[in-house]
Amino acid sequence: MKTSVIKKLRSSTKLILLLMAAVGLVGMLPVSGAMAADSKGTGSTPYLVVGVSPAIREFEMHSGDHQTVQMTVKNNTKYTEDFKIYAAPYTILNSDYSHPNFDKQTNFSYLSKWITFDQTDYTVEAESDITVEFQIDVPKSVPDGTQYAAVFAETTGYRQDGQKVGIRASGRVGMIVKAKMLDGHNKETAKITNQKIEWFQPDAPLETSFLVDNTGNVEYKIQSRITVNDVFGGRERYKSNWIDTSTFPESKRGVKMDWEQSHLGIYKVTQEVKTMDGKTLKHAAYVLAVPVWVMLLLAIGIIAIIVNIVLIIIRRKSGGSHRKSRSHKNGKGGMKL
Repeated sequence: MKTSVIKKLRSSTKLILLLMAAVGLVGMLPVSGAMAADSKGTGSTPYLVVGVSPAIREFEMHSGDHQTVQMTVKNNTKYTEDFKIYAAPYTILNSDYSHPNFDKQTNFSYLSKWITFDQTDYTVEAESDITVEFQIDVPKSVPDGTQYAAVFAETTGYRQDGQKVGIRASGRVGMIVKAKMLDGHNKETAKITNQKIEWFQPDAPLETSFLVDNTGNVEYKIQSRITVNDVFGGRERYKSNWIDTSTFPESKRGVKMDWEQSHLGIYKVTQEVKTMDGKTLKHAAYVLAVPVWVMLLLAIGIIAIIVNIVLIIIRRKSGGSHRKSRSHKNGKGGMKL
């Protein structure tokens, strides 16, 4: 009975090991497969009634300067749209730049007060666009650093057969306007900190990160990229393009760079950051890229091997005890003769 149970357990152990070997081959494929793609979701892009271009305008200006700026408003619907344009402050409050603030006035958002409009209400025909203008008038006395504003186009209603029906879907899109003031004291300084490359990364993408701490009063611009090489042989597996990043004055911005199609392996990852003063900062680290499910299978395999060894020991002890018992019985029988 014991022998049959042991055989069944050993057969199960072999099956586990075979499955582990098969999945191990799959582990050689890119980690970011169908599951990674599905994790991003399939939600539709938020619907906007209007769009504007360009998205950003940048200027270098002196006190007393006057600038006329044009903005194109696009109507992507099949209805005639009414909209208004207006200026608002533009301020960054968090390091990942996901939620800029359009209400808070700071020392770097006076530009919104320097913008005027000859006209604020417009109508754009279906599936067409129009060009609107606004003026920037810089006062004689200006603050130092870079000034920001957002110029919005917001729908106020739509028309059908020439009649105003109402608001079908309120859409607001904007253009960011930046103006670097040239007459004051501009401080272009920043620190690159928290350069992180985790040594163990179980799932794709392989990620790196750093923090730009803008200690100056002008927008600080950097370029960054990552390079990934095999530890064994040193073959280059991935090199990203240089990515441009701008950081709001007196604020911090977290920057992430990754390799979407990372594979199972051991790599040397190098992070490069070019600063405004011409320096290139490098940070390198070794990374073990092993998906969690591969680690689990490895653990199962190790447990299966341990169980197999224990069963072999039990079987040998059981066999030894059985042989001793038979020998003892034979010995007693001999004495009776």
